[in-house]
Amino acid sequence: MTNIAKPIIKQIKDNREALDYFENIVLPVEDEKTQEIIANFPTVYIHNWQDSGDFEVYVGESNDIFKRTRQHYDAAVDKSKWQRKLMEKDARLFIIGHEHFNKSLTMDIENRLMHYMMSAERVKHVHNLRDNPQTSYYPVEELDEIFGRIWRGLRKENKELFPTESAIKDSAIYKASPLHKLTKEQKDARELILQKVSKALENGETRQLIFIDGEAGTGKTVLNSSTFYELYCQAEEEEKTLKCYLLVNHDEQITVYEQIAEKLGLTAKYGKVVSKPTTFINNHSEDDPVDVVFVDEAHLLLTQGKQSYHGENQLKDIIARARVTVVMFDENQILTTEQFWEAQILEHYRNQAKAAENHIVLDKQLRMQADPVTMDWIDSFTKKGQLKEIPHTVDGYQIKVFDDPEMLDLEIQKKAKEKEKEDSVQQGIKTAKDSEKNQWYLKLVNAKTPLDKENLPEITTVPIQGGVYMVDERIIQDLEQMLSDAYNAGRTPVVCSAYRDWDTQTMLFQNKIARVTQEKGLTGTEAETEAATVVARPGTSEHQLGLAVDITASTYTNLDEGQMETEDQQWLMENCWKYGFILRYPVDKTEITGVIFEPWHYRYVGKEAAKEITEQGITLEEYLGAEAVGDPREE
Repeated sequence: MTNIAKPIIKQIKDNREALDYFENIVLPVEDEKTQEIIANFPTVYIHNWQDSGDFEVYVGESNDIFKRTRQHYDAAVDKSKWQRKLMEKDARLFIIGHEHFNKSLTMDIENRLMHYMMSAERVKHVHNLRDNPQTSYYPVEELDEIFGRIWRGLRKENKELFPTESAIKDSAIYKASPLHKLTKEQKDARELILQKVSKALENGETRQLIFIDGEAGTGKTVLNSSTFYELYCQAEEEEKTLKCYLLVNHDEQITVYEQIAEKLGLTAKYGKVVSKPTTFINNHSEDDPVDVVFVDEAHLLLTQGKQSYHGENQLKDIIARARVTVVMFDENQILTTEQFWEAQILEHYRNQAKAAENHIVLDKQLRMQADPVTMDWIDSFTKKGQLKEIPHTVDGYQIKVFDDPEMLDLEIQKKAKEKEKEDSVQQGIKTAKDSEKNQWYLKLVNAKTPLDKENLPEITTVPIQGGVYMVDERIIQDLEQMLSDAYNAGRTPVVCSAYRDWDTQTMLFQNKIARVTQEKGLTGTEAETEAATVVARPGTSEHQLGLAVDITASTYTNLDEGQMETEDQQWLMENCWKYGFILRYPVDKTEITGVIFEPWHYRYVGKEAAKEITEQGITLEEYLGAEAVGDPREE
């Protein structure tokens, strides 16, 4: 594993007073490293607020987060600017830092955050103009890992705003987003299109055709989306008017493009810039051509009259109504007779584009990395019209047929959740050495791997803190050192629970059931299930190993989430790994551990494992590659 530090993520209220307090009161008491990274390193930030239940965001990066944020507050006096929302809404600000951040890396982090945020279901508007992807820089090889840790850290703060990475990447918006980092082939194609469009508009040319050939998976949609958005960005920067439209004759895809246009603010500024070809043709005339039209999946255009379209060739009619028409074509995806393009018609338009040096071929396969059998099935269906028996493969692509899109969407969501759990387990398998897993300090005890009452491990216990509580004698030195260093740092944590025998754990569990029954009116299995999220069933508690201690602040002894706000607890959570301990039940990990967030429960796992678990932001289950327990309340 690459030894990459955890990112620093701070969330504050998004206003001038909160920023001043964070800069002058909160930050100065942080450790020197955190102060240096936030104050003197490039940072990435996310302004966010809710409007009608959904989120709006602005993602940025800066070499001076405090100066830059105050500039945003100054801009809020203009009611037409997005910054005004910071004053009107209950906005929040995320400040993200990392010891390896430089200008290029922060810009790539910013770009990917924009991409992800736009693809998040609950985000309705990303108030950025454009991205600025970087190429070669140090440490570009760390981008994926650092970003993954940042996203997981943000997700801990807000699951609605930051869904799982797998859910993001499986969304249709993500796949069609204009914010993808383009390949060289796509960059060259986009640059050619932009040059041709610029020349045509400057010279007053009309009926210019740019013809792009490419099979499925060669990146036509991303190229289309990216170039379309870039033209609007350029027009806005140069304060020029632009009439640019994106057309597609596909119900699901047009919905995706409409959502992208809305999320990027194009619809609000320029009206309905996405439509079906027939709608565009009926609403525009040859006498007043628009500037640019992009046609995605041009193979779906009609070549004969049908319903509301009364012409003979939609492409011909579109070209007549635009100065420049850019078409993305894949003749292998033609599925109906209305979409059948005779070879001579197709060649006519290709040759027209070739004559003007406007023909582009995309041939680098970006999507399909399947086994030969699957590729043969797809090629036979798309290129030869042959429907072979659906192949059954163990790895890679899985071909299924669905009767309706909703069933497909549900299956995608299911797969995303399964992949997230699988990824967590796989990450753990790669982390813990097989030779290490059976060590006494890594013994796993939870609802899925309980202790056997008849074969309990033999434990020699010793007293801690004056003999009130007992722990396994093998952890006493590290535990006492941790508490001693805490005291030397001005903290006064207090152990309130440690080793428990079987009878004690049984008594505590029964008492919790009784309280749940009384307080919430639950009975039977429901009461036991609720109780088990707080107090482990006998045989499933780490306290029975003598390796776990509950520690509270001396000034606040309640076992609730208020513990995490105390200075004692904050010191322990930041430093416990140095002594071989981990916070065993972190926030937002109940679906893995089966236990609610407990900012007081520390478990000894040895110094090496503690460092790995803390750096990766994972649980002991994930570290060992064990099965997730699941939240018992959802069963």
